[in-house]
Amino acid sequence: MTTPCGSSEPQGESKGFLFGVRDLDKHYSHAIKPGTIILVAGHPGAGKTTFAAKMCYANALAGKPCLYVSFNEERDKFLEWMRGLGFDFTELENKRLFKFIKLPVLTEDTLFSDLMDILVENIHKFKPSVVVIDSITPVGEILGEKGAKMRSFLQNFLTNLSRSLQGVIVLVAEIPLSTEYISLGSAEFVADIVILMKHRIEGSRLVRTMELRKVRGVAISVAEIPFAIREGEGIRVFTPPIMRRSVGPDLSKSYKLRCTVLKDVLDHIHPGMSLSYITPTTAKGPGYLLIPLIDLVLRYGLKIALVSYRLTSAEVKHYFREFLKNIGMEFISNEFWKQVVYAEGVNPTTHSLEEVLHKVLDALKRKPNVMVLHGVENLFIVYGNLQKTYNSLFNIIQHNKTLGVVTVLLASAVDERVKNMLSNIADIIISETYEAGGFTGKLHPRTYIWTSGNIPRILSYEEVLECLEEVREGIGRYGGA
Repeated sequence: MTTPCGSSEPQGESKGFLFGVRDLDKHYSHAIKPGTIILVAGHPGAGKTTFAAKMCYANALAGKPCLYVSFNEERDKFLEWMRGLGFDFTELENKRLFKFIKLPVLTEDTLFSDLMDILVENIHKFKPSVVVIDSITPVGEILGEKGAKMRSFLQNFLTNLSRSLQGVIVLVAEIPLSTEYISLGSAEFVADIVILMKHRIEGSRLVRTMELRKVRGVAISVAEIPFAIREGEGIRVFTPPIMRRSVGPDLSKSYKLRCTVLKDVLDHIHPGMSLSYITPTTAKGPGYLLIPLIDLVLRYGLKIALVSYRLTSAEVKHYFREFLKNIGMEFISNEFWKQVVYAEGVNPTTHSLEEVLHKVLDALKRKPNVMVLHGVENLFIVYGNLQKTYNSLFNIIQHNKTLGVVTVLLASAVDERVKNMLSNIADIIISETYEAGGFTGKLHPRTYIWTSGNIPRILSYEEVLECLEEVREGIGRYGGA
């Protein structure tokens, strides 16, 4: 069984509590201490129950029993739903690490006596470390969201319960679609951690975000975080990496390029570096100087992940083969595709920008050395928000940098702003234009190339051909031809 936290089986009780979401655990799980109250609020269908269930599951899997109290769901329906998300609560139930309780219909007269009796009895017998109440909205409806009884329930009963439990209480609350605030009296003040989950429609795409409104004792570095609900995984978030001096390309290791004409401007590439390869909109294609990069991949046995925002993976393979055939190097095509560990075409018109980030995370699971994003200009065109798209690509590059993954952005220059953004974001820029070659009507590439710390250079068509011939000879020497 695979856990949402990366381990395969419970390894006994862990020292700390978990959110069960990798990036949140990395930055904020140390804020979850015994006696903590966590409020997870959001719109209907925003993922509140999924988040609470994942937290319950992750802690139970780590040896901390979880009691799940529901006002709405039946046990069997809940277990079936969660099984589809990858959470086998039945196994944990058999190990006495999980217990589900469906509360009866409560009234104002029976709320305190029945609810408290049920909670206290099960806590006494089951001895959970985590208690989830899904949701407290019916309690607010019965007691009055801003009334004295609701304040008493939150401030006295739940606060005292969390302290005596020496564990964690997770409260789920509904927020009407038309609002973005929590109307449960003292709930936000009582809670030590407040997470607001939202979704909205952009075009025809569903966009999900969570806001960290409050994490007591911890500075919040990123307040709004995109997330996705994934089958077999539940909640997945992508938090932008925090830039530190220690994070950067691995300068102790380098991949040497073969071409003599590149020595003074692009002699090598370090793991974690980024490259923007920009071609004209009327001459979309792989670009001649991708050949020495392919040679580099083959020589060093690098693994590649490819995501295209313009073509299907089959189309990419077809056009790439045709390009190699036209320059007489089709013989390296099969060898190159053996190095591709992940290839997918993603239609940005059917995915949110946030979901595009998660497609990259899917690709990174294959542990590539090189990440190629093809047709990047379509992200700027489809989503319209140039700054937001730039931010997302910047975060992908920074994330890959921490992993030592080379990022290659292949794009056409749809306008000067996009070209400038793609140039600004990368450590290496290769930009192709075409000019007439004599009276034959043929267009020859004129290639601008720059890498950080060097003076840029323009390569003539003859120099590009010289580079390709060196690559061809080199590949022949190590048996690729």
